[in-house]
Amino acid sequence: MKSENPSQKLSKVIDMMLTAHSSLRDKYNSYSLLMDLLLFGISIILNATVFLDPKILKLIGLNEDKTRIILGLISILVFIATFISLRVDWKQKGEQYRQTAETLSRLKSLLNENMEVNQDGNNSMTIIMHQVKEELDKLPVKIPEKKFIQLKARHKRKIALSKMIDSNPGASILLLKLKLFWLSNKNIFKGQNHSESRSENV
Repeated sequence: MKSENPSQKLSKVIDMMLTAHSSLRDKYNSYSLLMDLLLFGISIILNATVFLDPKILKLIGLNEDKTRIILGLISILVFIATFISLRVDWKQKGEQYRQTAETLSRLKSLLNENMEVNQDGNNSMTIIMHQVKEELDKLPVKIPEKKFIQLKARHKRKIALSKMIDSNPGASILLLKLKLFWLSNKNIFKGQNHSESRSENV
């Protein structure tokens, strides 16, 4: 098996980082959007109750005192949710990961384009790789340590699924995902059984 050269290894690292940062970007953008929609919807409901006829409240079994208490509690929850939203700042995190993903995409293209015309070891490729590594060190956000393994696994699954799609372009994506899940977990137990057999024979 032919060993990878440094530029190929660096390209794979960048590709994995791009998947990770893109996933984190989508995650925090989704959190931010859901929180904004939730707060907006509740605010509309609270404002609408100002014009609510007390007779309607009686029809649904609520009096003015109960309604006032409920609305007060909802207002407190909205305040708490707004405070949490400001503290976690999902929108800002999503924007940082978006910018980082764009930088990684640019660096990946730069590296791959030069790999096609230059070989590792020549001056041009050495300069490009040094430039890429410098920019990687200056990225505004890093992959959280506790999420690294999960994001790396997602990247590996994406690569494996992509290969399966290339071999089976007309197959159902869901079925391919299920097949990948089954084969991966079957291999885990198969490997465990082989290890147990070897330990018994020792």
